[in-house]
Amino acid sequence: MASTPPTTAPERTRRHGDRLLWQSIRHRRAALVLLAAGLLLELVSDLALPLALAHALDAVIHGSPTTTALILLASALALAAVSEIMIQLADPYASATAVAGLRGRAIRHWLCAGAGLAHRGPSGDVVTRMVANTADTAGSAMALARMAASLIGALGGLIALGLVDFWLPLTVLVALPVAVALVRAFARRSAELADDYQRLQGDVVGRFLEALRGVRTIRACESVEQEVERSLAPLPALRRAGVAGWRMLARISWQAMLLGPFVSLSVLAVAGFGVSAGRVTPGQLAAVSSYAGLVLGALEHTRLLARLARARAAAGRVAELLALPGQAYGDLDLPRGDGTLQLRGVTVEMDGRRILSDVDLDVPTGASLALVGRTGSGKSALAAVAGRLLEPSCGTVLLDGVPVERLSRRALRSAVGYAFDRPVLLGGTVAGAIGLAAEPLPAEQVTAGARAAHADGFIRRLPAGYNNAVDDTPLSGGEAQRLGLARAFARDARLLILDDATSSLDTATEREVQRALDDPALCRTRLLIARRPATAARADLVAWLEDGRVRAVAPHDDLWADSAYRAVFNPAEAHPAQEHHPAQEHLACTGPAAATTGQRPAHHEEFTDVA
Repeated sequence: MASTPPTTAPERTRRHGDRLLWQSIRHRRAALVLLAAGLLLELVSDLALPLALAHALDAVIHGSPTTTALILLASALALAAVSEIMIQLADPYASATAVAGLRGRAIRHWLCAGAGLAHRGPSGDVVTRMVANTADTAGSAMALARMAASLIGALGGLIALGLVDFWLPLTVLVALPVAVALVRAFARRSAELADDYQRLQGDVVGRFLEALRGVRTIRACESVEQEVERSLAPLPALRRAGVAGWRMLARISWQAMLLGPFVSLSVLAVAGFGVSAGRVTPGQLAAVSSYAGLVLGALEHTRLLARLARARAAAGRVAELLALPGQAYGDLDLPRGDGTLQLRGVTVEMDGRRILSDVDLDVPTGASLALVGRTGSGKSALAAVAGRLLEPSCGTVLLDGVPVERLSRRALRSAVGYAFDRPVLLGGTVAGAIGLAAEPLPAEQVTAGARAAHADGFIRRLPAGYNNAVDDTPLSGGEAQRLGLARAFARDARLLILDDATSSLDTATEREVQRALDDPALCRTRLLIARRPATAARADLVAWLEDGRVRAVAPHDDLWADSAYRAVFNPAEAHPAQEHHPAQEHLACTGPAAATTGQRPAHHEEFTDVA
């Protein structure tokens, strides 16, 4: 017995895209029912109107009373008007609700997916899939419904032609294989062109986003023209894809224009012979042309076919986004505890590269542990794994003895607080940014967090204080970091993860923030990413990472005796022949190393450099 050929990746994508296309429409039942009712009434009017005209014409020719015929004609016209009103009401509602539902689903899945945050694809391509592709996918309800109505209308037209004269549907069916071949070829090629066009759109958007993020660098380097050229580089290919799509549409349009009149004339000629033979009345002859148009209606909807092809391609791209592995949560709550953190055999692999390798680490209750290492040593990956912003390839992370993957979403997110070196302030207002959570924090917690981060003073000097809009609040790097710290302090979290979150603070403010972090009454466990010796020195312990492995765990003062450890902060220490002077050690703690902090390129607050 012959085996079934394996399904290729493009075929799976199209299959998943078709399923998504149907789901996005099926879940909007109310709008779909209204739209289907309108199209059904339109179909009935399309079938009834030629019949009414035929009766009216025959009545006039034979001198019969025309009252009944005129009533039928008026009813058919009224039915057509009502159906058009229903369609005009249902179409935008169905499209808008379907787009909102699918776009919300895509964004929610993307934000919650368990893959590495920095390795989920170019941001421009993701934005295109979430915005343009979801709109094309979910907004295709009208096109699908009209095509379905067109097919039903074609069947009704064939039946109506057969009722007039059995030779008429046979005449139409002779040309039907040609019409089907044209439609299939157009649909297949249009889907390919639409996929290319949408992919290139994502590339253009991605380049624009990169330019927006790097606008200061572009201006400083006087590279405006080069950046414009780079951003617009995909436009010729985008133009070629667009032109190819329009040429394909034009080709099937003129082919349909040739085939349609040929079939209509053939049907009318056969009907004319039927009139001469007495099988067809003059009124029925007038109706035959309309029924033939219904049968070939699909060929006249080339723009709908193009829209459906674009929707299928877009649905495939959105389906790829939704196919990312989601992050599953358990249903356990945390027991009473103070944030003991344990990593057992944690390994992280990404894009074929090992970021962390078999890491075992213990952070005692209430202690602070600084993660130190060169760029690419795995600091950010370890911090992300500890708070389950990144899933390990293997190994286990335990918080107060419970594997984090077995915790419920609420239990985990309420137990772990984060502060990043470049915080993104969401929430609308300053208070909203600090109290950002599944359920916004009460005002007293927001204020307490701001005080602990020494942000309360400058917040109260704002025109609207805590209610000041974030977009209207100019913030220095240090002020933004204090708001990020306030957000972490405001949560009653037993574990705080700080990604160089005090790098932009002045010395006095940093000392006060550190005092709040070390408050024994709070008994918080702290995991710090330290890029300055001074930050590492204030931690209880330092985990020195090298090439994804823990090289040593000890207090900073003990590790400082090792020149290789000092070289992590001061590359000059990597040269043994160079004499080291105690003054240089002090300079490394307070001077150049501190001055270079913050030069690490990052576009998002979350752990962008997972290495």
